[in-house]
Amino acid sequence: MGYGIPFTEIYNRFFDSRSFSELKIMGRALDHAELLYGGAVVVSTITTAEIQELGGSNKELDAIINYLKGVLGAKIACFFYEKTETDVKGSFRGNDGYDVCALAQKFGGGGHVKAAGCTITAPIAEAKAMVLAEVEKML
Repeated sequence: MGYGIPFTEIYNRFFDSRSFSELKIMGRALDHAELLYGGAVVVSTITTAEIQELGGSNKELDAIINYLKGVLGAKIACFFYEKTETDVKGSFRGNDGYDVCALAQKFGGGGHVKAAGCTITAPIAEAKAMVLAEVEKML
């Protein structure tokens, strides 16, 4: 502080700033969010067409899974987006006692116990269904 470093400006630029397209993509993904299995799982998807319609890119999707994870009562959060029409990226977050790395590994992915991901070669609806079948077993 004594050196005059603009701490607030730096913090805001890295943690609170986003493009308008990222905001719109976040809104669309949150609009698609569903609570499943009695509220234990929150899941959302977004397609390449939607990302393009909103003027964005796949680089603007990182924060979505963390918003989903924050839903009260949810034990597991899953977010899926199309990399291509047949390649779907799945991102997973889990609370204590839910190993989402093991979930991701079932589909060739990896990560950490509480944060993991994978790429599934399937249309987005099929990839989501495949993962949710495994999530149901975890519950």
